[in-house]
Amino acid sequence: MTTEPPVLPELPHKAVDVYQRILNGERLPADAPGLDALLSAGFVVPVLHSPGAYSAVDPRRIGPQLITLLQAHISAASAFADAMPSFLADLEKRFDSARPGAAGVERLTGREEINKRINEEHHLTRSIIRSAQPGQRTPEDLRKSFKRDEAGLRRGLAMHTLYPASLRRTPTVSDWAQNMAGLGAEVRTLAAPFQRSIIFDDRTAFIPDHSGKGPPPPTVSVVVTDPLLVARIIAEFELYWGRADTWYGATTADQGTVTTKGDRALLRELCSGKSRAEIADALSISSNWLGDRIRSLTKRLGLKSEAQLIHWWCRSPEYGIHD
Repeated sequence: MTTEPPVLPELPHKAVDVYQRILNGERLPADAPGLDALLSAGFVVPVLHSPGAYSAVDPRRIGPQLITLLQAHISAASAFADAMPSFLADLEKRFDSARPGAAGVERLTGREEINKRINEEHHLTRSIIRSAQPGQRTPEDLRKSFKRDEAGLRRGLAMHTLYPASLRRTPTVSDWAQNMAGLGAEVRTLAAPFQRSIIFDDRTAFIPDHSGKGPPPPTVSVVVTDPLLVARIIAEFELYWGRADTWYGATTADQGTVTTKGDRALLRELCSGKSRAEIADALSISSNWLGDRIRSLTKRLGLKSEAQLIHWWCRSPEYGIHD
């Protein structure tokens, strides 16, 4: 039997009537309505050497074969339908990767290609480089970036670099930040999550590719040159930057206040009713470091306990500061 979908009688009443006429021994013309459908399905067969004569086949022999064939086609169609969404998504992703980017937006793949483009933009920069680095950087990455950034600072560029507060305890990053500050850069840390970005002047920004599911792939970067989009990315960076604490390159205390931005972020979390683990997670620091920061702040303010610290904060005029 053919593996193609069977041709079932599309005119059931006429097909049944033709089947009955064949059972009655009638001879039928080849164009009798319903005959082709019965022949295709195998319910009747022509009698050899007798034109117009047909023999009826017991439907109990043909029916189960047709049902099995239909079930196989249904299963195949179902599997095809299940696989189609992921298949289409894969093709769409490959198509989007291969075609030129939209005006002002370009997708780069591979560390070598990304670093090459960053180096090119670095040389073209005339004013400031803003960099938000939410993850750990390897010593090799720091070594390469220091050489490149040192050259930029020596030719008069401003450089603002943002790290998570948890990296203050990482010696390689701390040494890098201290050395960079010595050359004129400013490095701050933020005790809260933030997005990765590298922005050259107000013309080019590198951001992660969030188009897929899960974390952005580290070997893919989106280059944005559209002025409106770059301005939006800078605005987001400045929002993080304004809430961050200076690490190296400027004074560590906020002018005119007892607490720093980081202190106030910590104090707000302490008053939120969260557990220590939840607070540490919200501030992107370890639980041990959270305890150290609370003890240090308590001591600096001349208080004796965490309860006194919370009481002081709730009555402090700095409680109303909105960073």
